[in-house]
Amino acid sequence: MDIILYNILIGFCCLIFGYFFGSIPFAVLISKKFYHTDIRQEGSKNAGATNVGRVLGRKAGFLVFGLDVLKSIIPFWITWAILVFVPFGGNTLIGTVQEINNNCGNFWNFASAFDGHILKYPAYWLTFIGTCIGHCFPIFEKFKGGKGAATLFGLAAGTCWLITLPFLVLFLIIVKKTHKMSISVLISIGGAVICHWIFFILLATKVLPVWWDWFIGFGPTILFGLTSTCVITFNYILTVIRHKSNIIRLIHHEESTTNLF
Repeated sequence: MDIILYNILIGFCCLIFGYFFGSIPFAVLISKKFYHTDIRQEGSKNAGATNVGRVLGRKAGFLVFGLDVLKSIIPFWITWAILVFVPFGGNTLIGTVQEINNNCGNFWNFASAFDGHILKYPAYWLTFIGTCIGHCFPIFEKFKGGKGAATLFGLAAGTCWLITLPFLVLFLIIVKKTHKMSISVLISIGGAVICHWIFFILLATKVLPVWWDWFIGFGPTILFGLTSTCVITFNYILTVIRHKSNIIRLIHHEESTTNLF
Protein backbone atom coordinates (compact mmCIF):
# COMPACT_ATOMS: atom_id res chain seq x y z
CA MET A 1 0.00 0.00 0.00
CA ASP A 2 2.85 2.42 0.81
CA ILE A 3 4.36 1.85 -2.64
CA ILE A 4 1.01 2.67 -4.30
CA LEU A 5 0.66 5.87 -2.28
CA TYR A 6 4.23 6.91 -3.10
CA ASN A 7 3.57 6.35 -6.80
CA ILE A 8 0.39 8.45 -6.67
CA LEU A 9 2.02 11.20 -4.60
CA ILE A 10 5.12 11.50 -6.77
CA GLY A 11 3.03 11.54 -9.94
CA PHE A 12 0.86 14.27 -8.41
CA CYS A 13 3.96 16.29 -7.49
CA CYS A 14 5.17 16.05 -11.11
CA LEU A 15 1.78 17.30 -12.30
CA ILE A 16 1.76 20.25 -9.87
CA PHE A 17 5.37 21.20 -10.63
CA GLY A 18 4.60 21.20 -14.35
CA TYR A 19 1.37 23.11 -13.80
CA PHE A 20 3.02 26.03 -12.01
CA PHE A 21 5.76 26.19 -14.63
CA GLY A 22 3.16 26.11 -17.39
CA SER A 23 1.18 28.88 -15.68
CA ILE A 24 3.92 31.45 -16.32
CA PRO A 25 2.09 33.80 -18.76
CA PHE A 26 4.92 34.86 -21.07
CA ALA A 27 2.49 36.33 -23.63
CA VAL A 28 0.97 38.61 -20.99
CA LEU A 29 4.29 39.49 -19.35
CA ILE A 30 6.02 40.43 -22.61
CA SER A 31 3.05 42.37 -24.00
CA LYS A 32 2.78 44.41 -20.80
CA LYS A 33 6.51 44.87 -20.13
CA PHE A 34 7.75 45.74 -23.62
CA TYR A 35 4.64 46.85 -25.51
CA HIS A 36 2.59 48.39 -22.68
CA THR A 37 -0.55 46.54 -23.69
CA ASP A 38 -2.53 43.55 -22.45
CA ILE A 39 -2.59 40.97 -25.22
CA ARG A 40 -5.79 39.53 -23.71
CA GLN A 41 -7.56 42.71 -24.79
CA GLU A 42 -6.23 42.68 -28.34
CA GLY A 43 -6.82 40.60 -31.47
CA SER A 44 -8.38 37.25 -30.63
CA LYS A 45 -7.85 38.05 -26.92
CA ASN A 46 -5.90 34.81 -26.52
CA ALA A 47 -2.72 34.81 -24.43
CA GLY A 48 -0.73 32.78 -26.93
CA ALA A 49 2.16 33.24 -29.35
CA THR A 50 -0.06 33.37 -32.45
CA ASN A 51 -2.12 36.29 -31.17
CA VAL A 52 1.04 38.04 -29.97
CA GLY A 53 2.55 37.65 -33.44
CA ARG A 54 -0.54 39.04 -35.15
CA VAL A 55 -0.90 42.02 -32.83
CA LEU A 56 2.66 42.89 -31.79
CA GLY A 57 4.70 41.54 -34.68
CA ARG A 58 6.67 38.46 -35.63
CA LYS A 59 9.60 39.10 -33.29
CA ALA A 60 7.31 39.24 -30.27
CA GLY A 61 5.43 36.18 -31.48
CA PHE A 62 8.59 34.11 -31.95
CA LEU A 63 9.90 35.25 -28.55
CA VAL A 64 6.71 34.17 -26.77
CA PHE A 65 6.64 30.90 -28.71
CA GLY A 66 10.25 30.13 -27.75
CA LEU A 67 9.65 30.87 -24.08
CA ASP A 68 6.47 28.77 -24.06
CA VAL A 69 8.40 25.88 -25.62
CA LEU A 70 11.12 26.20 -22.96
CA LYS A 71 8.62 26.28 -20.11
CA SER A 72 7.46 22.90 -21.35
CA ILE A 73 10.94 21.36 -21.76
CA ILE A 74 12.70 22.68 -18.63
CA PRO A 75 10.39 21.27 -15.91
CA PHE A 76 10.29 17.90 -17.67
CA TRP A 77 14.07 17.50 -17.66
CA ILE A 78 14.26 18.75 -14.06
CA THR A 79 11.82 16.08 -12.83
CA TRP A 80 13.54 13.45 -15.00
CA ALA A 81 16.93 14.28 -13.44
CA ILE A 82 15.56 14.25 -9.88
CA LEU A 83 13.75 10.92 -10.27
CA VAL A 84 16.57 9.16 -12.13
CA PHE A 85 19.67 10.47 -10.32
CA VAL A 86 18.82 11.75 -6.82
CA PRO A 87 18.99 8.93 -4.23
CA PHE A 88 16.12 8.44 -1.78
CA GLY A 89 16.65 5.89 0.97
CA GLY A 90 19.73 4.45 -0.63
CA ASN A 91 18.35 4.16 -4.16
CA THR A 92 16.89 6.36 -6.87
CA LEU A 93 13.12 6.63 -7.26
CA ILE A 94 13.26 5.18 -10.77
CA GLY A 95 15.85 3.25 -12.75
CA THR A 96 17.77 4.40 -15.80
CA VAL A 97 16.57 3.44 -19.27
CA GLN A 98 19.37 0.88 -19.59
CA GLU A 99 18.41 -0.74 -16.30
CA ILE A 100 14.71 -0.82 -17.14
CA ASN A 101 15.27 -2.27 -20.60
CA ASN A 102 17.65 -4.91 -19.21
CA ASN A 103 15.05 -5.98 -16.62
CA CYS A 104 12.12 -5.94 -19.02
CA GLY A 105 11.87 -9.39 -20.55
CA ASN A 106 8.18 -8.99 -21.44
CA PHE A 107 6.79 -5.62 -22.52
CA TRP A 108 3.35 -6.35 -21.12
CA ASN A 109 4.84 -7.22 -17.72
CA PHE A 110 6.44 -3.80 -17.70
CA ALA A 111 6.19 -3.17 -13.93
CA SER A 112 8.73 -5.92 -13.26
CA ALA A 113 11.36 -3.79 -15.00
CA PHE A 114 11.12 -1.27 -12.15
CA ASP A 115 11.98 -3.78 -9.41
CA GLY A 116 14.20 -2.28 -6.71
CA HIS A 117 12.76 1.23 -7.14
CA ILE A 118 9.77 2.97 -5.59
CA LEU A 119 8.30 4.24 -8.84
CA LYS A 120 6.74 1.63 -11.10
CA TYR A 121 6.24 3.90 -14.10
CA PRO A 122 8.10 6.88 -15.69
CA ALA A 123 6.29 9.57 -13.67
CA TYR A 124 8.36 12.38 -15.18
CA TRP A 125 6.08 12.25 -18.25
CA LEU A 126 3.21 13.58 -16.10
CA THR A 127 5.10 16.87 -15.85
CA PHE A 128 4.10 17.56 -19.45
CA ILE A 129 0.41 17.15 -18.63
CA GLY A 130 0.75 19.68 -15.83
CA THR A 131 2.62 22.09 -18.10
CA CYS A 132 0.01 21.95 -20.85
CA ILE A 133 -2.87 22.41 -18.38
CA GLY A 134 -1.02 25.30 -16.73
CA HIS A 135 -0.41 26.96 -20.10
CA CYS A 136 -4.09 26.68 -21.04
CA PHE A 137 -5.49 27.47 -17.58
CA PRO A 138 -2.83 29.49 -15.70
CA ILE A 139 -3.51 30.06 -12.02
CA PHE A 140 -1.71 33.43 -12.18
CA GLU A 141 -4.09 34.81 -14.85
CA LYS A 142 -7.51 33.64 -13.65
CA PHE A 143 -7.21 30.41 -15.66
CA LYS A 144 -7.26 32.22 -19.04
CA GLY A 145 -4.23 31.18 -21.07
CA GLY A 146 -3.06 29.90 -24.43
CA LYS A 147 -4.22 26.98 -26.52
CA GLY A 148 -1.41 24.51 -25.86
CA ALA A 149 0.32 24.42 -29.26
CA ALA A 150 3.68 25.77 -28.06
CA THR A 151 3.84 23.48 -25.02
CA LEU A 152 2.85 20.50 -27.16
CA PHE A 153 5.64 21.36 -29.59
CA GLY A 154 7.96 21.61 -26.58
CA LEU A 155 6.92 18.10 -25.54
CA ALA A 156 7.89 16.73 -28.94
CA ALA A 157 11.04 18.84 -29.43
CA GLY A 158 12.31 18.15 -25.93
CA THR A 159 11.97 14.38 -26.14
CA CYS A 160 11.90 13.04 -29.70
CA TRP A 161 13.86 14.60 -32.55
CA LEU A 162 12.82 11.96 -35.09
CA ILE A 163 9.15 12.88 -34.77
CA THR A 164 9.73 16.63 -34.36
CA LEU A 165 11.79 17.38 -37.47
CA PRO A 166 9.54 15.99 -40.25
CA PHE A 167 6.39 17.43 -38.73
CA LEU A 168 8.04 20.79 -38.19
CA VAL A 169 8.72 20.80 -41.92
CA LEU A 170 5.10 19.76 -42.57
CA PHE A 171 3.88 22.59 -40.33
CA LEU A 172 5.97 25.15 -42.21
CA ILE A 173 4.71 23.91 -45.57
CA ILE A 174 1.06 24.05 -44.51
CA VAL A 175 1.33 27.47 -42.89
CA LYS A 176 3.10 28.85 -45.96
CA LYS A 177 0.36 27.51 -48.24
CA THR A 178 -2.67 28.39 -46.09
CA HIS A 179 -1.41 31.23 -43.85
CA LYS A 180 -3.63 29.71 -41.16
CA MET A 181 -1.83 28.81 -37.95
CA SER A 182 -4.59 26.72 -36.38
CA ILE A 183 -4.98 24.17 -39.20
CA SER A 184 -1.20 23.96 -39.56
CA VAL A 185 -0.78 23.18 -35.87
CA LEU A 186 -3.61 20.67 -35.66
CA ILE A 187 -2.56 18.70 -38.75
CA SER A 188 1.20 18.63 -38.10
CA ILE A 189 0.99 17.79 -34.40
CA GLY A 190 -1.83 15.32 -35.07
CA GLY A 191 0.52 13.52 -37.46
CA ALA A 192 3.22 13.48 -34.78
CA VAL A 193 0.79 11.88 -32.32
CA ILE A 194 -0.10 9.17 -34.84
CA CYS A 195 3.62 8.47 -35.43
CA HIS A 196 4.16 8.23 -31.69
CA TRP A 197 1.46 5.54 -31.48
CA ILE A 198 3.02 3.68 -34.41
CA PHE A 199 6.44 3.68 -32.74
CA PHE A 200 4.88 2.51 -29.47
CA ILE A 201 3.06 -0.40 -31.12
CA LEU A 202 6.16 -1.44 -33.09
CA LEU A 203 8.28 -1.36 -29.93
CA ALA A 204 5.64 -3.17 -27.87
CA THR A 205 5.34 -5.97 -30.43
CA LYS A 206 9.15 -6.13 -30.80
CA VAL A 207 9.00 -5.35 -34.51
CA LEU A 208 11.55 -2.64 -33.68
CA PRO A 209 14.50 -3.51 -31.41
CA VAL A 210 14.92 -1.90 -27.99
CA TRP A 211 17.70 0.41 -29.21
CA TRP A 212 15.09 2.23 -31.32
CA ASP A 213 13.75 3.57 -28.03
CA TRP A 214 17.09 5.38 -27.73
CA PHE A 215 17.32 6.36 -31.41
CA ILE A 216 13.98 8.20 -31.61
CA GLY A 217 14.80 10.18 -28.48
CA PHE A 218 18.03 11.67 -27.19
CA GLY A 219 19.94 8.52 -26.45
CA PRO A 220 19.40 6.26 -23.41
CA THR A 221 17.83 8.95 -21.26
CA ILE A 222 14.02 9.03 -21.24
CA LEU A 223 11.76 6.00 -21.53
CA PHE A 224 9.20 5.89 -24.34
CA GLY A 225 6.19 3.62 -24.02
CA LEU A 226 2.52 3.62 -23.09
CA THR A 227 2.90 6.44 -20.56
CA SER A 228 4.58 8.84 -22.99
CA THR A 229 2.12 7.96 -25.77
CA CYS A 230 -0.90 8.58 -23.55
CA VAL A 231 0.59 11.87 -22.33
CA ILE A 232 1.15 13.29 -25.82
CA THR A 233 -2.33 12.08 -26.84
CA PHE A 234 -3.95 13.79 -23.84
CA ASN A 235 -2.12 17.03 -24.55
CA TYR A 236 -3.15 16.93 -28.20
CA ILE A 237 -6.81 16.37 -27.30
CA LEU A 238 -6.63 19.34 -24.92
CA THR A 239 -5.06 21.45 -27.69
CA VAL A 240 -7.84 20.46 -30.12
CA ILE A 241 -10.49 21.38 -27.54
CA ARG A 242 -8.81 24.74 -26.98
CA HIS A 243 -8.93 25.32 -30.75
CA LYS A 244 -12.69 24.73 -30.90
CA SER A 245 -13.46 28.31 -31.95
CA ASN A 246 -10.74 28.13 -34.63
CA ILE A 247 -12.18 24.90 -36.01
CA ILE A 248 -15.64 26.48 -36.25
CA ARG A 249 -14.18 29.49 -38.09
CA LEU A 250 -12.26 27.17 -40.42
CA ILE A 251 -15.47 25.35 -41.29
CA HIS A 252 -17.16 28.66 -42.11
CA HIS A 253 -14.06 30.00 -43.93
CA GLU A 254 -13.72 32.82 -41.40
CA GLU A 255 -10.37 31.93 -39.80
CA SER A 256 -7.80 34.74 -39.55
CA THR A 257 -4.57 34.47 -41.53
CA THR A 258 -1.03 34.73 -40.23
CA ASN A 259 1.93 36.03 -42.24
CA LEU A 260 4.63 33.88 -40.66
CA PHE A 261 7.04 34.34 -43.60
